[in-house]
Amino acid sequence: MEVTGRLNVKETAHLLAQLPDYDQIKYSRLKSMSNEESTKEMKTSKALTLVFLKPPLKTNAAGWGHNLWDTVRTINSPYDLLYRMIEHGPYQYPFTALELLTLFEETAFLMADEPSLLQIDPEVTVIGDIRGRYVDLHRWLQLTGWPPKNKILFLGGILDSDEPGSIECLALICSLKCRFPKNVYILRGEPEANPFRMTKRLSPVITNAVQSCIKRMCSQIPFAAVIGKSILVVYSGFSPMIREKGHIHHLFRPVTLENLTAVGRHIIFNQPSSQVRMYRPNQRQSPVPHGYLPCWSNRLINLWSAPGYGSNYGAVLFISKELIITPILMEKQQT
Repeated sequence: MEVTGRLNVKETAHLLAQLPDYDQIKYSRLKSMSNEESTKEMKTSKALTLVFLKPPLKTNAAGWGHNLWDTVRTINSPYDLLYRMIEHGPYQYPFTALELLTLFEETAFLMADEPSLLQIDPEVTVIGDIRGRYVDLHRWLQLTGWPPKNKILFLGGILDSDEPGSIECLALICSLKCRFPKNVYILRGEPEANPFRMTKRLSPVITNAVQSCIKRMCSQIPFAAVIGKSILVVYSGFSPMIREKGHIHHLFRPVTLENLTAVGRHIIFNQPSSQVRMYRPNQRQSPVPHGYLPCWSNRLINLWSAPGYGSNYGAVLFISKELIITPILMEKQQT
């Protein structure tokens, strides 16, 4: 199966028609909150402990490679940024400073209300490092399905100072988060913890303002997630200092790189290795050759979702309600 990431007119119209009115979503959410709270303690569920890993599904990247292209397109959508980015497609988007500042501030407020340890019910698609590959982000969304029909967890690794599509990746994911907060979740990765430098597309003053806004937003991103009470999901690794979920749940936010606790640093920067027998600084990135790497009898899975960025494959994981994990692979486009 070949995946380009570009939607035709019919597919774009169908997708835009699926995006419900935001005011109606907000009203329905507020209306259902009281019912959820009244029945929350009446419902009990047994903890799911069995996790199964299925053979991977393979796809091929097709189209215009993996680099971001600039294009001049007339955007006819009168609606918000998410609609216009979908209509524009996987190309460099002509942002205004106000659009970016407003979007990132709104996203920061949303994530400030979330705990440091997210609780997510399956089924869900888990996407690893994108590293600013905006074309590949569109490919994954086209392949796995867009929210709200598909619940997505981004592990972090969205940004890369050397990739011009980083700002598009972050803006699209934040737009999806603002529109569908219960269907899109984001964890904090190493690129979101370290300083991010935008490419020279805006004036220096505006660039500094946007970078500061991104830093404030990233300081609010949660650290980890638990899927179905049995699968712990973090960006990088685990910490020997963690003995219970509360050690992650009570991590303070907002927090910058300078103020990260030891547990926070371990979660974001530790990289599992079968060769290194000690904790030591490691500046390498962590792409894996086939997009995913099961370790220790499938008890741990490394994930990399940027095909062509240090790896011939990218992968995402689909986790079903029964906690059956299916890797979906995408081979980089051969030119």
